[in-house]
Amino acid sequence: METNDLRLGNYIMDKKDENIEYVYRLHNLGDDMYINDMHPDACLPIPITEWWIKQLKFKPMSESGHTPNTFERDEFQIWNKNGDFSEIIYLNNQNSIVIKYVHQLQNLFFVLKGQDL
Repeated sequence: METNDLRLGNYIMDKKDENIEYVYRLHNLGDDMYINDMHPDACLPIPITEWWIKQLKFKPMSESGHTPNTFERDEFQIWNKNGDFSEIIYLNNQNSIVIKYVHQLQNLFFVLKGQDL
């Protein structure tokens, strides 16, 4: 996992025991940037699932023909493209951004809304 993709407050997975970790510290130890007290090779990104979408307080939009599989929080919309949460797309009028991991969704939401998920 690349440490430059992370910020404090992101969620990651400990590869060893698959526990979910909250990033509370990023620091240099020698040649590597450590996440909390773990080497970056010991960490995995967390794939987005329906459970995570709900945990991050996204709500399904009405299931009209225009918004199937679409979720929203504070006017921030994401679309469950494949229906199995393997590919989430951030939607706005001009761009779409593919999101596969929880920390990517957290980072994008923070950049665009100025709030943590």
